[in-house]
Amino acid sequence: MAKTDPRMFWVGVVAGFAVMFVINSIVATVTSTIISLFSTIIGGFVAGWIAGGGASNGGKAGLLAGVLNAVVVAILIAAFGLVPSPEDLSFLAVLGSTLLVIIALFPLWGLLGYLGGLIAGKVKGS
Repeated sequence: MAKTDPRMFWVGVVAGFAVMFVINSIVATVTSTIISLFSTIIGGFVAGWIAGGGASNGGKAGLLAGVLNAVVVAILIAAFGLVPSPEDLSFLAVLGSTLLVIIALFPLWGLLGYLGGLIAGKVKGS
């Protein structure tokens, strides 16, 4: 594994988080209140690509970006609540409470961010 600059790792994490958050904001305001899961993979890919250092380092950057995104969105959901649109009601009935939605964000977005970062790290190489 090639040596990478640790500052670029954190730049990748912040850039991946920013991509996730911007895409989530656009999707949430244009289509519905359920946050897009695909944006987490894209943000994880961006984080892994910028972080460099191979698949392992890219996966770590994507994981941290995904968890950071989940923290911020969980704070927003806790502060403002989860207001479903009509097409989301059946999905939310299966999930249950807002607390369950918040708890489900962390492992799900962490995993999807990790996968995006892993793919980017593998594609870019080292």
